[in-house]
Amino acid sequence: LGGKFDQLASPAHRAVARQAVRESLVLLKNKDRLLPLDPTRRLLVAGDGADNLSKQTGGWTLNWQGTGTVRADYPNADSIWDGLRAQVQAAGGVAEMSVDGRYKQKPDAAIVVFGEDAYAEFQGDLPNLLYRPGDDTDLQLIRRLKAEGIPVVAVFLSGRPLWVNREINAADAFVAAWLPGSEGAGIADVLLGTVQGKVAHDFKGKLGFSWPKDALQAMNNAGQPGYSPQFPLGYGLDYADPGELAALPEVSGITGVQGIPGVYFARGKPAPGMNLSLAGPAGQAPVRADTLPASLPDGSLVATAVDHRAQEDSVRLAWSGTAAARAFFSTEKPLDISREANGDVMLVLALRPDARAQGKVSIGVDCKQACPAQLALNDLLDGLKLGEWTTIGVPLKCLQKAGADMTRLESPLILESGSAWQASLSRVSLGSGSEAQHVLGCARN
Repeated sequence: LGGKFDQLASPAHRAVARQAVRESLVLLKNKDRLLPLDPTRRLLVAGDGADNLSKQTGGWTLNWQGTGTVRADYPNADSIWDGLRAQVQAAGGVAEMSVDGRYKQKPDAAIVVFGEDAYAEFQGDLPNLLYRPGDDTDLQLIRRLKAEGIPVVAVFLSGRPLWVNREINAADAFVAAWLPGSEGAGIADVLLGTVQGKVAHDFKGKLGFSWPKDALQAMNNAGQPGYSPQFPLGYGLDYADPGELAALPEVSGITGVQGIPGVYFARGKPAPGMNLSLAGPAGQAPVRADTLPASLPDGSLVATAVDHRAQEDSVRLAWSGTAAARAFFSTEKPLDISREANGDVMLVLALRPDARAQGKVSIGVDCKQACPAQLALNDLLDGLKLGEWTTIGVPLKCLQKAGADMTRLESPLILESGSAWQASLSRVSLGSGSEAQHVLGCARN
């Protein structure tokens, strides 16, 4: 088929891909035989993975990490929502899409599609098997729908088994869908029955990896001494099997507050082990800004809570220009992100410029024992629209070239200005270039 580009996304090839999706789905739970769902009824489709081709396809697809893409990048693909909507409507039912699960009319059942964001190496590395530590958004969505008397089918998108016992317990049915790629309609083929109430396509998938019973069970291979997984290698129900599942233990085995690796600020709060502080001239004690509002004593820098996607999920930083001041994140333990710096990873900021900078603004990092690196931010800021959220990326290699020791960072972000300037931040994290709409060059400050 080399060079036969007319065969790309041909009906025959897409049919095979769709079959692969159907046959790779693994059913872990089916309480009261909720599945298959009746396509003639009113169904709610919720969750941030339902209409998200980036989540479906994962990393090493259109780009390295699989992030920063838009729907138009997948012209010959069906999202999970596309497939469900088409089949429900064809059967005479009603399908409603709502990421947050807020519906116009109470549905007969809900399908919540959630899971890992796209990743590859570096960004996808995990210290344990926790799913989205510190972020229970998906769990809360499932529990809220259940509390409203709605049966819930959970469809989990991931490139690996993760500890999701709470989500499995909360849902009536749970499907490990892995990364279905471009043919999201293959999921609808199995989850939905026929108009006559029959099974359209049965579950055939079996676990190719043992599923962990806690978030520390990384050594979990069949045949190993002490092998005791939550679900063993080869496990997987079909529609003929009893789908009941006793409540799973909800103790992860991880102690202390956990954060998502590579995320320094999100949902209005610094990550666990991270602090946000404001500082003026040398010699003055920094002011912690973990609780907002916060201000330097002379008012030269003020931090207040603002809204982006949710109430007070962001921080606005306002420099008065009366004195030089900086806002910075600091860690309780030094960060070693030298591997990421060698792998073309960036420091990515979700930022909204609220007022033009009246003088020099710099972005940088530092170590406690002095390895400062600063880059001028003005040229990039001048090209941004005021009042509009965007993402900017700062290559870690640029900061490394400017003097940062990436093996022992203790301030992974410093914003500094001696003049009046205002900007809001909703997220600070490591990411790939595809996640940044604007990328800063490597010129020194």
